[in-house]
Amino acid sequence: MAGCASDKGTDSQAPKLELLSQEQIFSGAGNYDSLLQFRFYYEDLDGDIGLDESDTAGDFAWGSPYFYTFFCYLKTFKNGIWMEVPNPFNPSENLQFHERFPNLTPKSRDKRLNGELELVIPARPNSVQLDTIRFEMQLVDRALHKSKICYSKDFILKHP
Repeated sequence: MAGCASDKGTDSQAPKLELLSQEQIFSGAGNYDSLLQFRFYYEDLDGDIGLDESDTAGDFAWGSPYFYTFFCYLKTFKNGIWMEVPNPFNPSENLQFHERFPNLTPKSRDKRLNGELELVIPARPNSVQLDTIRFEMQLVDRALHKSKICYSKDFILKHP
């Protein structure tokens, strides 16, 4: 079941993230999964979503927890539990689909911001073939306010 749940960092100034749709896209050459597509609605009352190219120090430095503004974690279901998936090219890291959004703050006096975004993920990232997966996604603004965590539905994948 898909939905969103609160996180410790969620408060009234946090951006809103809502999962609108999710679908499996099948390969035209065969009856197997090719892509997973997600559509989200986002909203932020003070409009501080995204980072400038110059935001590369402190909390936003490469390697820091908030270098990215959109977090997308891949989970797989094995032995009755959901677990993270190791990156086959660097087993000390897990497969993730984080994004760093550009600064989206409106130039007008009214800084409220909303819109839709789309995320497309390969069904076999880095040639990893998993059976049952889901994703956990969250948006963080420049003040480090966190949206609720959105959970995708469970996907049962077919591979060639």
